[in-house]
Amino acid sequence: MVVVLLGTQKQPFKRIISMVEDLAIEREIKEDIIVQAGHTDYETSLENIKINKFLNEYKETIKKADLIITHGGVGSIMDSLEFNKKIIVVPRLSEYKEHVDDHQKEISKDFSSKGYVLECSTSKQLLDIYDNTLENFKPQKYVSNNKEFNKELNDIIKSMI
Repeated sequence: MVVVLLGTQKQPFKRIISMVEDLAIEREIKEDIIVQAGHTDYETSLENIKINKFLNEYKETIKKADLIITHGGVGSIMDSLEFNKKIIVVPRLSEYKEHVDDHQKEISKDFSSKGYVLECSTSKQLLDIYDNTLENFKPQKYVSNNKEFNKELNDIIKSMI
């Protein structure tokens, strides 16, 4: 199963669904493609693409997925990394009015440079990743430093009191 995450931003993000639709057609993907579309309205004629505003069992759906294709939101990326999924990030871009700036491009480049995700912006790039990179891609295991950070922050606060 492929899960596509668009997040909850108010700006529509039709480009990512169109890219996934192109991929499904070009590579004759028959498995279920579940889309969490948020505020993006999109209609498809492909029967295996199921578009939902939100996912009732969000983390369970991610856990069952073979592949995650997501916008460049940190929450969606981190939730997918939690289950060590293969992740393709398609950042929302300001030039298409998908977001107010290009911070998602910066986020996706950072996660990609560390080996956690694959990044693309066009249908052609997505097809290339699917054909040439995805099968052998082994995402780096993400190790959180939250405990260490929280301890250091707590120590700083205690020293100030």
